[in-house]
Amino acid sequence: MLDTRVVTVYMAKELADEVGLSYTNEKGFVKEVNARILPIEGVARGSLIQLGQWRGMVDITVAPLDDKKFYLASIF
Repeated sequence: MLDTRVVTVYMAKELADEVGLSYTNEKGFVKEVNARILPIEGVARGSLIQLGQWRGMVDITVAPLDDKKFYLASIF
């Protein structure tokens, strides 16, 4: 089961460039645990993703991530 209350989808800039994700430059910041605050590269609005059987449109924040290439952040 997938909780579709995803707040933000993050993708590393290197992965976004590798897969050819089109994103627009936007201002914002990202902070990973035990890391400094870094500016984001941009946002890919309305991107179609599929996780198992679930498919949906999400906004993907492209950011300089240290140890993760792609992750979902949600609140419960």
